[in-house]
Amino acid sequence: APALALAILAGALVLALSGAGPARGIAEGFAWVSRADRFMHTVLESKPLLGGGERGTSALFLALGYGVLALPFAWAAAAWLAFRRGELELLPWVVAVPPLLAQALAQRRFADALAVPMAVLLGWGFARLARRAPAALIAPAGLALAVLAQLPSLGSVIEARDTSTRWKVGTHEDHILGERRLFEWLREHTSEGGDYSVLCHWDRGHAIEWIAWRPSVATNFGSYVGEDSYRDPARFFLAEDPDAARALLERRRVRYVVAPAALEAAVESMARIAGADGGEPFTAPHGGRQAPSARWWRALGGRLLRGGAAPEPAGANGTAPAPALDFLRLVHVSPFRDARFAHPRGGAQPAGFVWERVAGARLEARGVPGDELEVRIEVHYPGAAYSIVWQATAMADGSGLARLRVPYATDSANGDGLARAARWSLGGRGGALEVPARAVVGGEALVLP
Repeated sequence: APALALAILAGALVLALSGAGPARGIAEGFAWVSRADRFMHTVLESKPLLGGGERGTSALFLALGYGVLALPFAWAAAAWLAFRRGELELLPWVVAVPPLLAQALAQRRFADALAVPMAVLLGWGFARLARRAPAALIAPAGLALAVLAQLPSLGSVIEARDTSTRWKVGTHEDHILGERRLFEWLREHTSEGGDYSVLCHWDRGHAIEWIAWRPSVATNFGSYVGEDSYRDPARFFLAEDPDAARALLERRRVRYVVAPAALEAAVESMARIAGADGGEPFTAPHGGRQAPSARWWRALGGRLLRGGAAPEPAGANGTAPAPALDFLRLVHVSPFRDARFAHPRGGAQPAGFVWERVAGARLEARGVPGDELEVRIEVHYPGAAYSIVWQATAMADGSGLARLRVPYATDSANGDGLARAARWSLGGRGGALEVPARAVVGGEALVLP
């Protein structure tokens, strides 16, 4: 046995010193937990409950309730009885609370671990007091304790409001329900168990895993799942070359991309994550804060918030407009609106969008060299009262052949999207366009008459 123990210890020491195998992952895990990791130290759940940027103690009370104010008294009483009076049944809770409280105060992600022993000691303390208090005071004291424990769960007392309007369409909470419904839509309308993943801004990883029940490219579980997993969503959304964006999705086996309206507020952090240095910045000062610049709206993320089309600034200053996206189709638009962000056609932005990567039907047409093949498809999303126009052009080559890919089917729905008014033109001829779904999914060739 001693020889086996020494062998195991020696093996562990070799792994630790060499940085090989599980040792590297374990070390990164500890760096993440300790906030030494250069990615995780800026994450909200990594911030302390006290002095983490919020005013006063609101974060502390939001996470643990006002009952935490009574915890020191309950703990002190339990510690006295456990160590001085021998009531050892209290010992596990007395021993657990100090380190868990220290962890929670340092990083709010550990508040849930403290919640159970805190509840035990508070409940024990109340029961102890109730035995000694007059019967008439027990019920009011219990009610007060329950209120103190639960009141902050809906926000600080100062910001308390009538909650009867929560989760109704047309309130300032629409973006919360709207985002959740994006992931519920994925769970309800996509295949389970396929060899594919879902990409979104990295801090939506938990929602993808736990609400959509689908694998994600990046999660909130820390950088030890792989640095590229943390960086790739930002690289994709900031990509200005559609071919590079497509290659990233293919490498990650991404089938669906979720673009919440709140992506607009994460541009600055994504630029830092992706290491997007040099050239025009992705944000610019606007109204006393940093707002997305024209460069962002030309990038993939900005385009996915605008129906996929290239914005007008892309063609300014003599540069060619960005080509239409032929590998992504919009399959779901949230019926909820996010009043924090404006839509260019007026009103509030939909709370989010779900896009699907497809092969695209390979459209071919023959004409005179130099002729321009143009395809235009209107796609309507009845549930969200939303429409987009997909439009693309291709020049006929020296042999008179023009080619382009079409990501939208006309014979069946594209998720929630219904194609209508689909037409093509080349030279002096054209007509209605029919694109079978099988061609869009399988990348089949379609030859125009």
